[in-house]
Amino acid sequence: MAAVLCQINGARHRPQLRSSRQSVFSSLSPFQATRLATRRTTSLTTFSIDRRDRDIDRLTSAEFDLLVVGGGITGAGVALDAATRGLSVGLVEKGDFATGTSSRSSRLIHGGLRYLRQREFGLVHEALRERQHLSEMAPHLVKPLPFLLPILVGSPFDDMKTALRAGLWLYDLAGGARGGRFHQRISMGESLAMSPALSQSKVLDGFIYWDAVNDDARTTLSVIRTAANRYDAAVVNYCEVLEVNPPRRHSTDEARVRIAARDVISDELLELRARAVMIASGVWSDKIAVADNRGQHPERIRPAKGIHVVVPRDQFPGDAATLLPVPGDDRFIFTIPWGGYTLIGTTDTDYDGPLDDPAADSDEIDYLLDTVNAWTSKPIGRSSVTSSFAGLRPLASAGTDEKTADMSRRHIVEAVAPRIGAVYGGKFTTWRSMAAEAVDFAGTDLGLGRLPRSVTADQLIDGAQTSESCTPTSALLESTVGEESAGRIYARYGSHARAIAALCEDPALRTPLAPGLDYLRAEAIYAARHEMAVTLDDLLTRRTRSSTDNWRVARASAAEVAALVAGELGWSHADRDVQVAEYIRATEQFDPKAAE
Repeated sequence: MAAVLCQINGARHRPQLRSSRQSVFSSLSPFQATRLATRRTTSLTTFSIDRRDRDIDRLTSAEFDLLVVGGGITGAGVALDAATRGLSVGLVEKGDFATGTSSRSSRLIHGGLRYLRQREFGLVHEALRERQHLSEMAPHLVKPLPFLLPILVGSPFDDMKTALRAGLWLYDLAGGARGGRFHQRISMGESLAMSPALSQSKVLDGFIYWDAVNDDARTTLSVIRTAANRYDAAVVNYCEVLEVNPPRRHSTDEARVRIAARDVISDELLELRARAVMIASGVWSDKIAVADNRGQHPERIRPAKGIHVVVPRDQFPGDAATLLPVPGDDRFIFTIPWGGYTLIGTTDTDYDGPLDDPAADSDEIDYLLDTVNAWTSKPIGRSSVTSSFAGLRPLASAGTDEKTADMSRRHIVEAVAPRIGAVYGGKFTTWRSMAAEAVDFAGTDLGLGRLPRSVTADQLIDGAQTSESCTPTSALLESTVGEESAGRIYARYGSHARAIAALCEDPALRTPLAPGLDYLRAEAIYAARHEMAVTLDDLLTRRTRSSTDNWRVARASAAEVAALVAGELGWSHADRDVQVAEYIRATEQFDPKAAE
């Protein structure tokens, strides 16, 4: 790291940041130069691109108790947990928040019924406990969802009805029945009513149980906003860590970790300092360079690829998630209702390709469609698929050759160097408990000392509100955009839906962001002003889910959306063209035809 820090220190001194930014304009793209030249003054609680600039200044001019590397759900959780315990916290993410696995999940908050077969009773209990916590912390984001387990003629489910019933009772006892929702046995007619696409000749009866669904990217963003706006954590997207340097012995700085980083937007080199660092970078955690630790930073991550395909809701209708057994394979997949679409997933295979932007391949798409079509009355063709996406599970490796589908979803927290820790593995559902354990570890093993207990289970996440304040917000929305749109907007923004309603007083912003998608133009404006959206990809892929709902429609609307937010983000006509081209390049992975 010394060489990297020499470059930083030799390049410029941070107090002259403003002039140094001006001096590098000649080497920046038009977008970068315009972005840096058009700074606006904002309040501390406005979570905008200008807040990002302010937090870069804070990160480079102050020393933090804990720096978190990674802006997915685990890093977001660590930042929030540490900040609620009174620590000064910084967080940096090399891409956008939730740009990796945390925006590419099945979007479920669940205990994991299948883990009972693997005797992971503790994990299931923990996940179901966390499901309850999250439903209380973010009731607008985490919604109960019925799951249908149909008993199908000739399927493994038909051969193991007694075992399934026993497993569902165990699931209830482990916490699945929290809220009074126990599993039920239902008839063939009731099963078909819940999942009408199933072939009547193949359905005997079924079971129903309950879990929950959420928008993974928005949950991640909301956790980060809570840490930043409520507890003043300094959080920066598009800031890549180049190297982490443990404390130097026999130095006045011996208790400090130095971090070399790069602002991806301006291409500036940055030096950050913290008393401790927690790496929470998912599948990238092994790749973070820790100086003076070559050969000692263990390969802990075994990436497992999971893909989903998306089809219009009318191709697989119903208001319940459905479990479908894979013919000839000892596993099952889900169909999950998602607004006007249905998600179908997932696969679970080893992955040794590039970690950035994995894509579904043709065989994987066929695997999912063939499974669905084995049990439905009307086959779903490739032409009906509107999008496909792949994510990488950061499984904690035990050094065995077992299938990724059989590997534990438990997590590991450990030290990788003095005052530098890492958290690996886990599930999206258990992010809060993972984060609490990681912060406990930072106190006991990374030199931060005795800390108060975790209190995040008692926190309301950004956008959550009490029932007393919910009714006025809902009424305001309904009067502005109508009941159906109001429900969707409230489910995404919670109390911040008031700001969306205010924007919708402009009739031009009440219209759809793109034809056939359940997002309004007002949401893009809101994301640019209040959600630290930096690129067009941020807006269409994570602030809204346009890209993964229907990639072709999102692509067709890209230029219009870029024009809509150009004034908010300081984009010239040339910048808009660059943004559209980069968006198409970055999201071609979602095009199901690209896999053919």
